[in-house]
Amino acid sequence: MKKFFTLLAALLFTGSLLTAQTYYSEDFEAGIPADWTADAIWVHGTAAAISSAYFSIPNHTMIVGVNDDGPGAGVDQKGMIYSGQISLAGAEYPILNFASYFVNGDYQGADETAKVFVSTDGGANWTEVYDLPGGGDWAETRVPLFDYAGMNILVGFEYDDGTGWNFGFCIDDVTVEEYPVKRDAEVLYAAATCIGQGLIGQPFGVQGLILNNGTDEINSFDINYSINGTDYSETVSGVSIPLFDNYSFKLEDVGMVTNGTTNVDVWISNVNGEGADEDPLNDEGTSASIAGIEMAENRGVLVEEATGTWCGWCPRGA
Repeated sequence: MKKFFTLLAALLFTGSLLTAQTYYSEDFEAGIPADWTADAIWVHGTAAAISSAYFSIPNHTMIVGVNDDGPGAGVDQKGMIYSGQISLAGAEYPILNFASYFVNGDYQGADETAKVFVSTDGGANWTEVYDLPGGGDWAETRVPLFDYAGMNILVGFEYDDGTGWNFGFCIDDVTVEEYPVKRDAEVLYAAATCIGQGLIGQPFGVQGLILNNGTDEINSFDINYSINGTDYSETVSGVSIPLFDNYSFKLEDVGMVTNGTTNVDVWISNVNGEGADEDPLNDEGTSASIAGIEMAENRGVLVEEATGTWCGWCPRGA
């Protein structure tokens, strides 16, 4: 059965992420930088200062954002804030990281949007690279900029209220870094298909969902599982999983529920046939214990007929 790695391994891996080359960084603590360009709807301040009755922004130090709720109905807002020139000379796998707050509320059917754009010609033309989905809290987002390696770019953030009375969009902590991970498959979920209780003799499988966290496309990996301490492995090949894409897997009938407790562990390994990946700590699934139960036989069934509320002795419906 796969052994857990030590805390030292975790610290070493975390350190490798922290030393990734940074090409650009802006936290807005000192305001909107002089080399940034912002349409009038974008403002700088604290979350509390930018908030309003129906657009309450969770705290996030100093930020920039658009409040579409505060002006009220009948005020249409659309505009962009974008960076100064960012040089990606020498970059191979540049990636944009930023924090955002965008509820995507679409009040009364008006489609509010928050999007990320890139320009390579000083802002004359823009290419959309990401459309934010929205959520209830601040979110950390990563957008690959691999197509722009070696170029000079501008990064823009656009809000559009959809010509309706909506909520808004805020950003903070914008960085562009070299993505440091080449080969890493992360287990988002992996476990036996039967958890808790199962009939003795009932077959079960294993299933899961993995995420490619590395720049190398994943073409194969091993699914490993342990049943009561005995290890098994099957190779998945012929797949094509690019960076930040998910892949689901399922193996049917790998074991049977036994009398007592059946313990099942699931993990992955050997990504692209090259052994351990760069973060083996995220390869583990969920341990499951299945209690075997027997089917009850030759048991009578008691059926009780309720009486009507209008008659204490009449069957319901009479």
